[in-house]
Amino acid sequence: MQDQLVGVLVGGGFGFLGGMLGLLGSAMLERQKARRVHLGQVRLRLVHERIQTSELMDYVRAQRRRQWPRFWRRAHPDLSRADLHEASLFEVDLHHAQLFKAHLRSVSMQGADLRMASLREADLREAKLLGARLAGANLHGAQMQGSDLGWADLRGAHLRDAVLKQANLHETDLRGARLLRAQLQEANLSGADLDGANLTSADLSGACLEGATLRGARLYRANLQGADLRWVLGEKAGLPEADLERAVLRWSNLVGASLVDAKLRGANLLCANLQAANLLRADLRGALLDGADLRGAILDLARFDDSTVLPDGSRWSPGRDLSRFSGEPKPAR
Repeated sequence: MQDQLVGVLVGGGFGFLGGMLGLLGSAMLERQKARRVHLGQVRLRLVHERIQTSELMDYVRAQRRRQWPRFWRRAHPDLSRADLHEASLFEVDLHHAQLFKAHLRSVSMQGADLRMASLREADLREAKLLGARLAGANLHGAQMQGSDLGWADLRGAHLRDAVLKQANLHETDLRGARLLRAQLQEANLSGADLDGANLTSADLSGACLEGATLRGARLYRANLQGADLRWVLGEKAGLPEADLERAVLRWSNLVGASLVDAKLRGANLLCANLQAANLLRADLRGALLDGADLRGAILDLARFDDSTVLPDGSRWSPGRDLSRFSGEPKPAR
């Protein structure tokens, strides 16, 4: 009798426990379902209307949850085509986020973490990205006219075909960035670090690069008409077929740079360091080379005219021997 009573109590206890677990499981499933519905609604609102920053970050955190059964992996937040224009997203964490064609015009994202984020064809016109971290980000074809990227980290970023007209990139870190065919007309790149960057066919006409570093950068066929390149550090930079007409290169350091077929007509090269530079077939008509260091430079087939000012301050004339300017540099004592 006592054993039967114990069995009944044990069975009842297990039954009660099972019922409670079932209720808890059902409640959790209902809660997860409700959360999924809510997140779906938030996702739809992201595209069609503006939402609160808190809602956005809740959505991002939910998207970053671990993927089962691959619990060691996390999903990346999908904010493609989201309408976040004029939103205040200071220091927001959106690394690895998908922001394809997102509407981010005039957004405030100072100090934001956007490392490895995909911002392809995003609208970032007049966006405030001061000090933002964008290393490795994909900004292919992004519209960034007038945006503020001062002191931002864009190392290794993909900026092919990006539009950065009149953008502020003061002291921005662009080492190894890919800026092929990027539009940087009248952009402020003063003090920017462009070491190893690829600027092939980029348009930098009228841009300010005063004090920027371009060591080993590739600027093949780049448009630098009227650009300000004073005090630039461009040792071994590649500028073949670049258009530097009327560019200001006073006191620039272009030691060992390649300027083959470069257009330097009317350029200001006052006191520029062009030691061992390759100026084969370069157009130097009307260029100011007063005080320039041409020791070891290759000047074969370069073009001059009577308005070209040579390193000694004299004018070029036919038959003028330029070897006294391009002789081998004296060994250091």
